[in-house]
Amino acid sequence: MIFRNISLNFEIALYIEMRSARELSTLLAVSFGLLVLPLHAEYVWHNELVVDPRDTGPGIQHGGVYGFGDHEVMWKTGVENCAPSSCALYVNLAGSYGKPKNTRYRLNTAASAGYHAIGLAYSNSDAVGDLCSGETGQSAQDCQLTTRKEAILGQDLSDKITVSYNNSVVHRLRTLLEYLHSTHPTLGWDRYFDRTIADDASSIRWDLTVWAGHSQGAGTSQVLATLWGVRRVVMLAGGVYANDPDSPQLALTPSDKYFSFVHEQDSNYNGVQAVNRLILKIDRYGEIVNQDSASAPYSNTHRLTTNLPCGNAHGCVSTDDELTFGADGYPVYETVWRDIIGSPSATPSPPHSTSGGSHLRPFVW
Repeated sequence: MIFRNISLNFEIALYIEMRSARELSTLLAVSFGLLVLPLHAEYVWHNELVVDPRDTGPGIQHGGVYGFGDHEVMWKTGVENCAPSSCALYVNLAGSYGKPKNTRYRLNTAASAGYHAIGLAYSNSDAVGDLCSGETGQSAQDCQLTTRKEAILGQDLSDKITVSYNNSVVHRLRTLLEYLHSTHPTLGWDRYFDRTIADDASSIRWDLTVWAGHSQGAGTSQVLATLWGVRRVVMLAGGVYANDPDSPQLALTPSDKYFSFVHEQDSNYNGVQAVNRLILKIDRYGEIVNQDSASAPYSNTHRLTTNLPCGNAHGCVSTDDELTFGADGYPVYETVWRDIIGSPSATPSPPHSTSGGSHLRPFVW
């Protein structure tokens, strides 16, 4: 372990002996603004498979320089033996222009927790915020929703993007699951879809899926959860400040299924917290907790933040090339990631008391 420009006195040395390496790396980052590099990494990678989307079915694109890319798949040895009540599929959507290969650490965290984990390459070559930047009021909200729904469903819903059905999130997930089952039939990928049902959306076991995403991927995961009831939604540095009366945000996937993590220096921070309060209404599950000086389970809150120093406050909570690492070789956010994705066998905790309605705020546009 290297410490730059630090003179450790006896009290700090004693504290070091009392804390784990991962906790220490976070402490140093908070206290001294350090980047602690994994010089003696002990990080454990699980099984990994890289899949070219074009190999999973006709008409499916790989994408260009920005966005799309290969699907990333990870699983822990023995996951195929999970009991029906403890099997779940974790699907991650990268942010604008991002590729699944740059989310391997979070996918590996999910695999370590016992999930079948997929980094799904999807239509993210344009930033939705930029596409909708010329819209105002209700038109801006409609733009955010229709653009993301077109990416999910492959239906002609938006004049901002063109996504064919074969390149929709739904079809790309179904064909990937088919591919994984056919190439690795003993690993249990067929738990998450019904091969006897031709319609992609109807075949997928949405109730067994956890959707996670960064930035645009967070917002797309949020919108997807208005179309089907999913087990959990994990949103990093993102969210959509809009609600569709035809598919209300909390009708199929209730409020207690959403979890948020964002850096306090992120320029989107206030917007993310507005989504958390006014759209997802997860302020009813406790105060915002800064993970830097707290321990899991973080008072069971659904809103977590960080203020650790990093080069890119928007990306460093998620993407591999922006992460900070502890002395043990693990990302400093490994523990908070593990907390917000939960366990494959976990069920959401009951809502905290909202007596008096003090946390039940109206929608404000």
